[in-house]
Amino acid sequence: MPPTSPALRRLVLGAMAVAPAVVVVALEGLRSVWWTFALYQVGICLVLPLATSLAGGRGLREHARLVGLAVPPDAPRWGGRTAAVILGLGTAVATAGFLLATQGAFLDAGRLAEVVAGWGVRADQLGALLAFMAVVNAASEELFWRGWAPGVFAAARPDGRPPVLLGVVVPALLYASYHVLTLARLTGEPGAVVLMAGGILAAGLAWGEVRRRTGHAWLPLASHGGAVVGYMAEYVALTAK
Repeated sequence: MPPTSPALRRLVLGAMAVAPAVVVVALEGLRSVWWTFALYQVGICLVLPLATSLAGGRGLREHARLVGLAVPPDAPRWGGRTAAVILGLGTAVATAGFLLATQGAFLDAGRLAEVVAGWGVRADQLGALLAFMAVVNAASEELFWRGWAPGVFAAARPDGRPPVLLGVVVPALLYASYHVLTLARLTGEPGAVVLMAGGILAAGLAWGEVRRRTGHAWLPLASHGGAVVGYMAEYVALTAK
Protein backbone atom coordinates (compact mmCIF):
# COMPACT_ATOMS: atom_id res chain seq x y z
CA MET A 1 0.00 0.00 0.00
CA PRO A 2 1.40 3.45 -0.89
CA PRO A 3 2.47 5.53 2.13
CA THR A 4 0.09 8.22 3.30
CA SER A 5 1.06 11.88 3.34
CA PRO A 6 1.54 14.09 6.42
CA ALA A 7 -1.37 16.20 5.19
CA LEU A 8 -3.67 13.18 5.16
CA ARG A 9 -2.56 12.17 8.64
CA ARG A 10 -3.31 15.68 9.89
CA LEU A 11 -6.73 15.48 8.25
CA VAL A 12 -7.42 12.21 10.08
CA LEU A 13 -6.48 13.78 13.41
CA GLY A 14 -8.75 16.74 12.69
CA ALA A 15 -11.64 14.52 11.63
CA MET A 16 -11.32 12.42 14.78
CA ALA A 17 -11.35 15.55 16.93
CA VAL A 18 -14.34 17.07 15.12
CA ALA A 19 -16.50 13.92 14.99
CA PRO A 20 -17.63 13.93 18.66
CA ALA A 21 -18.42 17.66 18.47
CA VAL A 22 -20.58 17.06 15.39
CA VAL A 23 -22.60 14.43 17.28
CA VAL A 24 -23.11 16.79 20.22
CA VAL A 25 -24.17 19.70 17.99
CA ALA A 26 -26.56 17.54 15.95
CA LEU A 27 -28.23 16.01 19.01
CA GLU A 28 -28.17 18.96 21.41
CA GLY A 29 -28.31 21.87 18.99
CA LEU A 30 -30.29 20.56 16.05
CA ARG A 31 -32.13 17.99 18.22
CA SER A 32 -32.04 15.52 15.35
CA VAL A 33 -30.90 11.93 15.07
CA TRP A 34 -31.26 12.26 11.31
CA TRP A 35 -28.77 15.13 11.10
CA THR A 36 -26.45 13.07 13.30
CA PHE A 37 -26.64 10.20 10.85
CA ALA A 38 -26.15 12.48 7.84
CA LEU A 39 -23.28 14.56 9.23
CA TYR A 40 -21.44 12.00 11.32
CA GLN A 41 -22.09 8.42 10.22
CA VAL A 42 -22.45 9.18 6.52
CA GLY A 43 -20.49 12.41 6.06
CA ILE A 44 -17.50 11.99 8.35
CA CYS A 45 -17.29 8.22 8.71
CA LEU A 46 -17.99 7.15 5.12
CA VAL A 47 -17.89 9.99 2.59
CA LEU A 48 -14.83 11.86 3.88
CA PRO A 49 -12.49 8.82 3.87
CA LEU A 50 -13.67 7.72 0.42
CA ALA A 51 -13.42 11.23 -1.01
CA THR A 52 -9.87 11.69 0.28
CA SER A 53 -8.81 8.33 -1.15
CA LEU A 54 -10.25 9.09 -4.57
CA ALA A 55 -8.79 12.61 -4.53
CA GLY A 56 -5.40 11.15 -3.63
CA GLY A 57 -5.45 8.71 -6.54
CA ARG A 58 -6.45 5.60 -4.61
CA GLY A 59 -8.99 3.38 -6.31
CA LEU A 60 -11.78 1.52 -4.57
CA ARG A 61 -9.64 -1.56 -4.00
CA GLU A 62 -6.86 0.44 -2.35
CA HIS A 63 -9.42 2.32 -0.30
CA ALA A 64 -10.88 -0.98 0.91
CA ARG A 65 -7.42 -2.05 2.03
CA LEU A 66 -6.83 1.28 3.74
CA VAL A 67 -10.02 1.04 5.81
CA GLY A 68 -9.38 -2.58 6.75
CA LEU A 69 -11.81 -4.45 4.53
CA ALA A 70 -9.08 -6.62 2.97
CA VAL A 71 -7.71 -9.45 5.12
CA PRO A 72 -3.88 -9.49 4.78
CA PRO A 73 -2.29 -12.82 3.81
CA ASP A 74 -0.27 -12.78 7.05
CA ALA A 75 -3.28 -12.20 9.32
CA PRO A 76 -3.26 -14.56 12.33
CA ARG A 77 -5.38 -17.68 12.06
CA TRP A 78 -7.63 -16.53 14.90
CA GLY A 79 -8.40 -13.31 13.06
CA GLY A 80 -10.39 -14.50 10.04
CA ARG A 81 -13.96 -13.91 8.93
CA THR A 82 -15.26 -17.06 10.64
CA ALA A 83 -13.99 -15.71 13.93
CA ALA A 84 -15.68 -12.41 13.11
CA VAL A 85 -19.07 -14.10 12.76
CA ILE A 86 -18.63 -15.96 16.05
CA LEU A 87 -17.50 -12.77 17.80
CA GLY A 88 -20.45 -10.81 16.43
CA LEU A 89 -22.96 -13.38 17.66
CA GLY A 90 -21.28 -13.55 21.04
CA THR A 91 -21.29 -9.78 21.44
CA ALA A 92 -24.97 -9.58 20.52
CA VAL A 93 -25.90 -12.15 23.16
CA ALA A 94 -23.66 -10.57 25.81
CA THR A 95 -25.00 -7.05 25.14
CA ALA A 96 -28.64 -8.08 25.20
CA GLY A 97 -28.03 -10.17 28.32
CA PHE A 98 -26.40 -7.28 30.17
CA LEU A 99 -29.18 -4.85 29.28
CA LEU A 100 -31.84 -7.39 30.19
CA ALA A 101 -30.23 -7.97 33.59
CA THR A 102 -29.87 -4.24 34.33
CA GLN A 103 -32.91 -2.73 32.65
CA GLY A 104 -34.72 -2.14 35.92
CA ALA A 105 -31.79 -0.12 37.24
CA PHE A 106 -30.61 1.70 34.11
CA LEU A 107 -33.32 1.72 31.45
CA ASP A 108 -36.83 3.07 31.53
CA ALA A 109 -39.20 2.66 28.59
CA GLY A 110 -40.87 6.02 29.11
CA ARG A 111 -37.57 7.88 29.27
CA LEU A 112 -36.25 6.13 26.17
CA ALA A 113 -39.35 7.06 24.18
CA GLU A 114 -39.18 10.67 25.39
CA VAL A 115 -35.49 11.07 24.53
CA VAL A 116 -35.84 9.51 21.08
CA ALA A 117 -38.85 11.75 20.35
CA GLY A 118 -36.81 14.74 21.50
CA TRP A 119 -34.17 13.80 18.95
CA GLY A 120 -36.69 14.13 16.15
CA VAL A 121 -37.87 10.54 15.71
CA ARG A 122 -41.63 10.22 15.25
CA ALA A 123 -43.39 6.97 16.09
CA ASP A 124 -43.79 6.14 12.40
CA GLN A 125 -40.03 6.63 11.85
CA LEU A 126 -38.92 4.13 14.49
CA GLY A 127 -38.55 1.34 11.93
CA ALA A 128 -36.25 3.49 9.80
CA LEU A 129 -34.21 4.38 12.87
CA LEU A 130 -33.76 0.74 13.87
CA ALA A 131 -32.91 -0.28 10.29
CA PHE A 132 -30.25 2.42 9.99
CA MET A 133 -28.75 1.53 13.34
CA ALA A 134 -28.64 -2.17 12.50
CA VAL A 135 -27.25 -1.82 8.96
CA VAL A 136 -25.18 1.39 8.83
CA ASN A 137 -24.24 2.53 12.33
CA ALA A 138 -21.69 -0.11 13.32
CA ALA A 139 -20.21 -0.39 9.83
CA SER A 140 -19.74 3.36 9.41
CA GLU A 141 -18.21 3.91 12.85
CA GLU A 142 -15.84 0.95 12.65
CA LEU A 143 -14.70 1.82 9.13
CA PHE A 144 -13.77 5.24 10.52
CA TRP A 145 -12.40 4.63 14.04
CA ARG A 146 -10.89 1.17 13.50
CA GLY A 147 -10.64 1.35 9.71
CA TRP A 148 -9.58 4.61 8.12
CA ALA A 149 -7.88 6.30 11.07
CA PRO A 150 -5.48 3.46 12.00
CA GLY A 151 -5.12 2.51 8.34
CA VAL A 152 -3.79 5.94 7.40
CA PHE A 153 -1.26 5.87 10.25
CA ALA A 154 -0.29 2.26 9.51
CA ALA A 155 0.46 3.05 5.86
CA ALA A 156 3.05 5.59 6.98
CA ARG A 157 5.05 3.04 9.00
CA PRO A 158 7.59 0.47 7.75
CA ASP A 159 5.95 -2.39 9.66
CA GLY A 160 2.48 -1.56 8.29
CA ARG A 161 0.93 -1.42 11.75
CA PRO A 162 -0.70 1.63 13.31
CA PRO A 163 0.97 3.11 16.38
CA VAL A 164 -0.71 2.24 19.66
CA LEU A 165 -1.39 5.84 20.70
CA LEU A 166 -2.81 7.24 17.45
CA GLY A 167 -4.15 3.98 16.09
CA VAL A 168 -5.75 2.50 19.21
CA VAL A 169 -5.90 4.80 22.24
CA VAL A 170 -6.89 8.15 20.71
CA PRO A 171 -9.63 6.67 18.46
CA ALA A 172 -11.07 4.72 21.41
CA LEU A 173 -11.12 7.77 23.69
CA LEU A 174 -12.75 10.04 21.12
CA TYR A 175 -15.20 7.32 20.07
CA ALA A 176 -16.28 6.79 23.69
CA SER A 177 -16.47 10.52 24.47
CA TYR A 178 -19.74 11.37 22.76
CA HIS A 179 -21.40 8.28 24.19
CA VAL A 180 -21.26 10.01 27.58
CA LEU A 181 -23.86 12.46 26.27
CA THR A 182 -26.13 9.87 24.67
CA LEU A 183 -25.97 7.59 27.70
CA ALA A 184 -26.72 10.47 30.06
CA ARG A 185 -29.80 11.33 28.02
CA LEU A 186 -31.00 7.74 27.65
CA THR A 187 -30.44 6.57 31.21
CA GLY A 188 -30.36 9.64 33.44
CA GLU A 189 -28.24 7.66 35.90
CA PRO A 190 -24.61 8.69 36.59
CA GLY A 191 -23.73 5.15 37.61
CA ALA A 192 -25.09 3.79 34.34
CA VAL A 193 -23.18 6.40 32.36
CA VAL A 194 -19.88 5.54 34.07
CA LEU A 195 -20.40 1.78 33.71
CA MET A 196 -21.59 1.81 30.11
CA ALA A 197 -19.16 4.48 28.90
CA GLY A 198 -16.36 2.52 30.53
CA GLY A 199 -17.52 -0.57 28.68
CA ILE A 200 -17.61 1.34 25.39
CA LEU A 201 -14.09 2.66 25.99
CA ALA A 202 -12.84 -0.84 26.83
CA ALA A 203 -14.50 -2.19 23.69
CA GLY A 204 -12.92 0.56 21.59
CA LEU A 205 -9.47 -0.22 22.97
CA ALA A 206 -9.95 -3.95 22.38
CA TRP A 207 -11.26 -3.42 18.85
CA GLY A 208 -8.37 -1.09 18.07
CA GLU A 209 -5.80 -3.57 19.31
CA VAL A 210 -7.43 -6.39 17.34
CA ARG A 211 -7.32 -4.19 14.24
CA ARG A 212 -3.64 -3.42 14.90
CA ARG A 213 -2.72 -7.08 15.32
CA THR A 214 -4.76 -8.55 12.46
CA GLY A 215 -4.36 -5.74 9.92
CA HIS A 216 -8.08 -5.61 9.11
CA ALA A 217 -11.33 -4.37 10.61
CA TRP A 218 -13.65 -7.35 10.18
CA LEU A 219 -13.54 -8.51 13.80
CA PRO A 220 -14.22 -5.04 15.28
CA LEU A 221 -16.94 -4.48 12.69
CA ALA A 222 -18.65 -7.79 13.55
CA SER A 223 -18.38 -7.24 17.30
CA HIS A 224 -19.71 -3.69 17.06
CA GLY A 225 -22.51 -4.90 14.82
CA GLY A 226 -23.39 -7.55 17.37
CA ALA A 227 -23.51 -4.94 20.12
CA VAL A 228 -25.87 -2.76 18.07
CA VAL A 229 -28.16 -5.70 17.33
CA GLY A 230 -28.13 -6.60 21.03
CA TYR A 231 -29.13 -3.18 22.31
CA MET A 232 -31.60 -2.57 19.49
CA ALA A 233 -33.32 -5.86 20.35
CA GLU A 234 -33.49 -4.83 24.00
CA TYR A 235 -34.82 -1.39 23.03
CA VAL A 236 -37.60 -2.97 20.97
CA ALA A 237 -38.48 -5.42 23.74
CA LEU A 238 -38.51 -2.70 26.39
CA THR A 239 -40.53 -0.11 24.48
CA ALA A 240 -43.03 -2.68 23.19
CA LYS A 241 -44.22 -3.49 26.72
